[in-house]
Amino acid sequence: MSTRRELLATAVLGTSTLLAGCVIGSDDDNQQVQPGEARDDLEEIERGPEPDPDVPERIHEHVITARGYDGSIEDRTGEEEIEVFVGFGEDGLAFEPPVIRIETGTTLRFLWTGVGGAHNVVARPESDAQFSSGEEVDTADKEFEHTFEDAGIGTYWCTPHRATGMRGGIEIVLSD
Repeated sequence: MSTRRELLATAVLGTSTLLAGCVIGSDDDNQQVQPGEARDDLEEIERGPEPDPDVPERIHEHVITARGYDGSIEDRTGEEEIEVFVGFGEDGLAFEPPVIRIETGTTLRFLWTGVGGAHNVVARPESDAQFSSGEEVDTADKEFEHTFEDAGIGTYWCTPHRATGMRGGIEIVLSD
């Protein structure tokens, strides 16, 4: 008959063995990772893509982990009204386009897709342009418009999904 102390010692030893196997295990590429070692690709995973030189640093730092962001900025200057989809991608946790360049006087129409749960569009406090669509909505019939009158950098997110990478950026340049 085992004592409680022997039982506890066995449980602790078994748990330690399991945890050690998790720490020393291999990653997806079957590369052995030892305790205290870093993965070769960890910085890339954490930091996202390298930016195109045209992407303003403030935007890149805000959207670096945004879903759909590939390091580039979509130049939409010369257009008076542009649609941005809210709830884009397979899981509906992205804006499309994620990063855009527009001119002053341009109106962005944010259109909800109804995918990915309840979303909203809210400018970060540090954003040069302040705007908000209000409470989160999970239907496909929601629209929100904002006209950007001043040049600057606009950074925004979906409040409930900002930690999952639902972020966007806007460079607003002076119109000709």
